[in-house]
Amino acid sequence: MEIIAVLFALLVLFKIFVLIFAPRSLARAFDVIVRNQAFASIITAVLAFIVGYYLLQVMHLITLFVAVAFASLLFRLSMFPYLETLRTPIKRSLSSRDTILREWGVQLLVWGVLSLWVLFEILA
Repeated sequence: MEIIAVLFALLVLFKIFVLIFAPRSLARAFDVIVRNQAFASIITAVLAFIVGYYLLQVMHLITLFVAVAFASLLFRLSMFPYLETLRTPIKRSLSSRDTILREWGVQLLVWGVLSLWVLFEILA
């Protein structure tokens, strides 16, 4: 668990350093990710699966879910400055059930399964 924590801490500190001292290079990295969105999504999903699997080996599901809730709140807090910019694309994404399922289907499935699993663990 310490290896993942150290790697993530180093990544966060590196990103903060780059954001403060070389923001243009971070913008270029963002452009690369946007151009290779499918590949970046696959890599992110694989890493999420690996970390999630490992966490489920060392933590109880309920504890993990509470930690995810905390991280989600921190992420949401970091997104507030961008709400005005994101309003139009989010409204477009929410325009129809087909659009929601096409664009958010995998996330909805993952969060739905995890939520049902947590409820089953608590209520069973």
